[in-house]
Amino acid sequence: MITEFIIEVLSSLMSGLTGISDTFIELFFRKKQILKEDKKKQETLSKKLEKLTENLHETSVLMAEIETEFQQQKELAEKWSKEAETSQIIASMSEKEVEAVTKIFGGILKEDEKKSSKKSWWWNLFFCILGIIGGYLVSKYLL
Repeated sequence: MITEFIIEVLSSLMSGLTGISDTFIELFFRKKQILKEDKKKQETLSKKLEKLTENLHETSVLMAEIETEFQQQKELAEKWSKEAETSQIIASMSEKEVEAVTKIFGGILKEDEKKSSKKSWWWNLFFCILGIIGGYLVSKYLL
C-alpha cells in the first residue's frame, strides 16, 4: 500500500524530469517488485518441496520398518503353527509312544552330556599342565 504510493510519486517525478511516460516508469518499478515476489514464492515452493521430500523419505523408512515387522510376525505365526502341530501330534500319541520318545531324547541328551564332560575333563587337564609350566617358568626366571 505504502510502496504503491511511493512508486506513483517517484514515477510522476521521474516522468516530469525525463519526459518518459509515467506508466513505463511505474512498470519498471513494479517489475522489480514482481521479481522480488516471484523469488520469495520460489523460495517458499523450494522449502515446501524439501519438506515434502523429507516426509516421503520418512514415510518410506517407516514402511520398510513396518514390512520388516510384518515379516517377523509372519515367521513367528508360522513357528507357532508348527509348534501347535507338534503339540497336537504329541497329544494324540498314546502313553507308550510318549515314553518311547522320552527315552530316545533322554538317551541323546545323556550322550551329549558324556561327550561334553570328556571334553571338559581334557581341557581342564590341558590348562592345569599349562598353569604348572607357567608357574615353574615364572618362579625360575622372574624370582
